[in-house]
Amino acid sequence: MNMDQTDRGIIEALQQGLPLVPAPYAAIADRLDLPEAELAARLAAMKDSGVIRRIAAAPNHYRLGMVANGMTVWDVAD
Repeated sequence: MNMDQTDRGIIEALQQGLPLVPAPYAAIADRLDLPEAELAARLAAMKDSGVIRRIAAAPNHYRLGMVANGMTVWDVAD
């Protein structure tokens, strides 16, 4: 996939996090001066080509009020 400046702008905007509004993709599209449908199409193309693997939440557990967390590793049979 050949990325242009618009694609790079989309990635930069997503790296800042989704805005906490009812329509976050519409807000990003407005910020980038794109129609929301074009943003969706470009995101789909970037996902299909592997440029973007996923869009996921990564909450800050401290800001959520949690004071501790834990991680475990399991060795399970394939």
